[in-house]
Amino acid sequence: MLAWLEDNIYCNPAIDDLAQYMGYSRRFVYDVFYQYGQLPIGQYIRLRRLTIAAVSLRLTRQPIAAIAWQLSYDSPQTFSREFKKRFSLSPREYRCAAHWDTAKLLKKFHPDGESLPLARFFFSAGTGLLRLSDEV
Repeated sequence: MLAWLEDNIYCNPAIDDLAQYMGYSRRFVYDVFYQYGQLPIGQYIRLRRLTIAAVSLRLTRQPIAAIAWQLSYDSPQTFSREFKKRFSLSPREYRCAAHWDTAKLLKKFHPDGESLPLARFFFSAGTGLLRLSDEV
């Protein structure tokens, strides 16, 4: 289930497609995912897409609109609205911020129900990317 979600994250996967792929009902997929992930599958998909966008904003020079299209958002405006709702900054503000705290990024879930470690990074303009901790 998780591998399929991550493989299809760029095309905004539909839960019905996942259920069909797995051969289970939509309700069963929701219930199993919530049991192991402790959040609804739709929220997981939304937050993973925003996490990928946030990392792309900080580590690449891709235009914001290109990142939005790459992650299958309906429009750059929709992407910006969702991004600001999650990170309290516009994509442009997030990209240009002097410091980068990854606390609001969602880690990939591991098949055993645990989250994979996501190193916390702190970005300081002019000094580059510094690895702080794998504890997150």
